[in-house]
Amino acid sequence: MREHAGHSLKSALRHVWTFGTEDDVTLPRKGYQVQLSNELAGLGGNVNFTKHELHTRVSVPLPWNMVHRARHAWRACRMSDFGR
Repeated sequence: MREHAGHSLKSALRHVWTFGTEDDVTLPRKGYQVQLSNELAGLGGNVNFTKHELHTRVSVPLPWNMVHRARHAWRACRMSDFGR
């Protein structure tokens, strides 16, 4: 299947912004984290698109040394004419 797709080359610029109040990086017990990233492909190569992502995570302490954790991700990708 990949043999019939042909070759592609992607050159992109990506920006990531992260903010959070979690108390531990690996196993947070309380706090939240928000991460926003934007990617612009088409600076070179033959792949052109823009992609935006938003990731959120929240940790809430519960009784008996337990933690409730919730995560959400949102992504949007659009083919673009940038670089053509």
